[in-house]
Formats: sequence, structure tokens, C-alpha cells
Amino acid sequence: MRVVGLPSSLLASAAMLGTITSIAEVAAVPTAVQGVDSSTWTPLTAIAGFIFGPDAFHGDFAPLPIAAGVAAVVMFSVLFGLPGVALILVTQGRRCGVMGAVTQGIAYGLFLQVFFMCLIVNGVQDQLTVYESAPRWGWWVAHAAFGATLGAVTSLQLERRQVAL
Repeated sequence: MRVVGLPSSLLASAAMLGTITSIAEVAAVPTAVQGVDSSTWTPLTAIAGFIFGPDAFHGDFAPLPIAAGVAAVVMFSVLFGLPGVALILVTQGRRCGVMGAVTQGIAYGLFLQVFFMCLIVNGVQDQLTVYESAPRWGWWVAHAAFGATLGAVTSLQLERRQVAL
């Protein structure tokens, strides 16, 4: 038997990271810090800045803050992806369909957006460096991508009868 939750969570983190960094790069909008426009690196350094302080946030390539941002997103994804997978299994059973699991995953991802980004992260920060490191709507799309991937991978793994959580 293969574990469902961990691969689903890791692939969901990749979807979230790919989505938010792509949106930030393409949009190139001003961030919360004057003179810094969004780029591939701003969401990652903003997350690192949330952990290590505002000096870690910038728009340039800096390996340590970027690695810290990626690690934080992966940790978040595993920590909250596993309960998401469990929720899908409890509500839809082990024979859940892809569309149902994706829909539920998107709802779960958007819940995480509201609870963690809007209430906790934005509530703690004086300056919204994380939320404004990319277009605000980009975080909603990234969390939806997280949830959709979480649901899809969970459903597909269950379909292959790899059903251990």
C-alpha cells in the first residue's frame, strides 16, 4: 500500500508555488515595498520575510530567502494537505471521483486562503508584504490550484487502489 496524503500534499505545494511565482512574474505589479515590483522571487522572499523579518523581502534572486520561502510553502502544504486529504476521504469515501475531489479540494484551498492568508498572515503583518508580493488575486488562484491538485492526486491515487493515508 502506498501513502496518499504525502504525495498529494507535495504535488499540491508544487502547484501552489508554480502558480503564485508565475503570476507574480508576469504581472510585475508594485508590491507593498516601494520600488519593488513583483517577480518570480517576491512571493518566496515575502514568505521568508514573514518568518525572518522584513529585511528578507526583496525582488532579487537571493538563494537563502528563496529556499526558506519554498521550505515554508512545502511545510504548510504537508501540514495542511494531510488534513485536506483526510477530509476528502471522510466525506467522499475511498471511491471518490476526480471532479468531486477537485471541487472539494478547491473549497479547502480557498478556506486555507481565507483563514491563513487573510486572517492570520495579514492580521500579524503591519505591512502586507506577503499578500502584496504578487497581485492579491494571485494568492486566491494559487490556493485554488493547491486544492485542485490535492483533490486530483488523491482521487487518482485512490483509483489505483493505493489507499493508505
